[in-house]
Amino acid sequence: MNGRWRKLGMQIFMIVTIAHISEHIIQAYQLWGLG
Repeated sequence: MNGRWRKLGMQIFMIVTIAHISEHIIQAYQLWGLG
């Protein structure tokens, strides 16, 4: 059970990290597009 929770936590962490990075990429794209 501990291993399952660890795997689930890693997946959630990866999703949050990817979402955060993509948000920065979108902001940078908007800056370049508007600039």
